[in-house]
Amino acid sequence: MIGLAFYISCDFPEAITGYNSLSFNHEYASSLNSLDDSKYPVGFGVLVKTVKIGNGLNDFTKAANIIFSFDMINKLSWIKAHVGDKDVKIGTNIGINANAYRVCWSLSPCRIVSIIKRKMNKSGTALISQIAYSTLDTHLLAGVERFRVMYSPISEEVIFEVR
Repeated sequence: MIGLAFYISCDFPEAITGYNSLSFNHEYASSLNSLDDSKYPVGFGVLVKTVKIGNGLNDFTKAANIIFSFDMINKLSWIKAHVGDKDVKIGTNIGINANAYRVCWSLSPCRIVSIIKRKMNKSGTALISQIAYSTLDTHLLAGVERFRVMYSPISEEVIFEVR
């Protein structure tokens, strides 16, 4: 059985191959598999942070590329996302590797549950790209984390959201 692992180094993508045998550690793994934000499970807290990051389709495209490559995580010094496949798709396993108190690294198993590329929302007011992953057995927490980039054709603003 694969469990939560602690390491001195953060360079071990080979550990992700064992995640295929792991199940989701909660029953709401696919709750963010659409553009509908109203479907949140009872008992789970929802934390949402949004910030304007640019203007225009060029900024939207750049931001979408960043979320699909996990650079919004990997550019930070204390956390890394190790992706199991070069072709990121629903079902791809990832390891979220966090530095604990500058002493060791913890590797937590997750799986991608949602990818939406350049889709207009129902009201036609925003073009959206997003990626979400859910925690697997042996992860310390249970839940789904979603990264979304939105472009408004009306204002031309580009908004980044983490939920």
